[in-house]
Amino acid sequence: METRAHIAKKIREFRTQKLKISAQKLAELLVQPLSGKTISSWENNRTQPDAERLIQLCRAFNEPISAFYPEEYSRVSDSSNGHYADVAVYGSIAAGKPLAIIPIEDTRPIPTEMHRKYPEGFFLKVDGESMNNVLPNGSFALIDPSQTYPTDNGAYALCLNQDDATIKRIRTLENGYELLPDSKDPTFRPIVFDYADADSNEIMIIGRVVWMMLPFDWAI
Repeated sequence: METRAHIAKKIREFRTQKLKISAQKLAELLVQPLSGKTISSWENNRTQPDAERLIQLCRAFNEPISAFYPEEYSRVSDSSNGHYADVAVYGSIAAGKPLAIIPIEDTRPIPTEMHRKYPEGFFLKVDGESMNNVLPNGSFALIDPSQTYPTDNGAYALCLNQDDATIKRIRTLENGYELLPDSKDPTFRPIVFDYADADSNEIMIIGRVVWMMLPFDWAI
């Protein structure tokens, strides 16, 4: 079964068998409410939730991201160099100006011990230079969605204003957050989120960056 069809099947299954609620009710449970028609479109494989929406579904169903993917996306396989687990690559995420997550279908192997440590982890492909001291443009950042309460200077994948996604270091302020670049380029500037400012960005933390790997064709 193709990945997209499998995701559609699991959304319907979790909604009808686990929560036992209508599509409209599920739509209302999400952080950014939708219409029941959108849920039905996902379940009938006409459209597909992007990474941000799928994370919200994980929280609504209390299921890991791996539950939406076929078994081969999280299988553990043997290698002549040891044991590895194939982890889903969810899409691209900006490390510069925030851009929307772009869903893609792919997997990358990680050490089995890393998979056991972060069983819900998934990859986002880095697009941009604002974190290039630690996350080069084109690298894959492993995200742990169970870590959504930031610790100072940790690197996190997050959504801004419900639409855009980026990776930044986070510093907790008295009344908000400061999003910090970690780049060789000094033109990247911190972004301040102030709870008291009605025009400030709305932030939803997707998860913490816990590991990074370079693509197989990386050249120095």
